[in-house]
Amino acid sequence: MHTHTNAKLLIGSGKTAAFVIPMLTFISNMPPFTEENRHLGPYGLVLAPTRELAQQIESEAKKFAAPLGFRCVSIVGGVCF
Repeated sequence: MHTHTNAKLLIGSGKTAAFVIPMLTFISNMPPFTEENRHLGPYGLVLAPTRELAQQIESEAKKFAAPLGFRCVSIVGGVCF
């Protein structure tokens, strides 16, 4: 028998860090981008269902990535110009 569990975690409980830290650890072992290999990037990609969540993840990821010299950006669709 299969059961399903649904949980709601508090803000600041480490949900983003739980997947960002392993991703940054993996990226740290990759060769730096150069003109010859930059077409192989990006090294990490996170998909989010909403613009707001994507921006929140970007903000939190930058806290971990910046000290390592990595850049984080969010790219969203559906924006009117």
